[in-house]
Amino acid sequence: MRAEIKHKNRFFRVDFSKPVSIGYTIKDNASLNAWGASSSKIRPVVQPGFVGEIDQGGLVNFKTLELSVHANCTHTECVGHILKGDYTLNNTIDNKPFFSRLITVNPEKRDADFIITEDLLEACVKNEFYVDGLIIRTGNKIDRDHTNTNAAYFTKQAVEFINSIGVKHLLVDLPSVDKEKDGGKLLAHKTFWNIDNPLINKSITELVDLPEDLQDGYYFTHLSFLNIKSDASPSNPILYSADLLNVD
Repeated sequence: MRAEIKHKNRFFRVDFSKPVSIGYTIKDNASLNAWGASSSKIRPVVQPGFVGEIDQGGLVNFKTLELSVHANCTHTECVGHILKGDYTLNNTIDNKPFFSRLITVNPEKRDADFIITEDLLEACVKNEFYVDGLIIRTGNKIDRDHTNTNAAYFTKQAVEFINSIGVKHLLVDLPSVDKEKDGGKLLAHKTFWNIDNPLINKSITELVDLPEDLQDGYYFTHLSFLNIKSDASPSNPILYSADLLNVD
């Protein structure tokens, strides 16, 4: 099924027949980890006279999932991740679908770091930005332990550029938009949410699992996070390819 949708005085043709998930598959003892957290666990509930595992003789599968949202899965976070107060995902982000643009950048090596700069982003986006979401592929391998790897991160100027083009939802294939060990500065997070006068309707989704054959371009996007009273939730962003029909 295809549909034409008007957004910001532009028309997009969306193909709803081929949804693409960019959420990491949560599983027992998965390889994905970060920040020194324990691995995800999926265990049967065990009580006197009951085991929630058919393979162990139970009547049903009845499992408990244990994970660290920021370390073990694709996750969407709100300003409550860095700001004190009643800022939770379910009262700041409406979880409605939106249009995004997927771009690919190669982080720039600077001393021992790999950084995403304003120039790298501007070369991909320029002034042609008619959507609310930006998905950034860096080629980072998701399915591994990211602890102490000093993954690529965004400069403050890069995030200022992202804000300047009106991005409300930022999705990245990195464990964080900030440097792994930055002494608590959190410059990218604080800049994105304009922490001194918080922009509470904006989200960051980290550790998205982008297929290599997924083309750069426009997508109709649904973050698919839980209705949860917390700063962040596991999410399974779904993309539908979209064509921009008219460019002035």
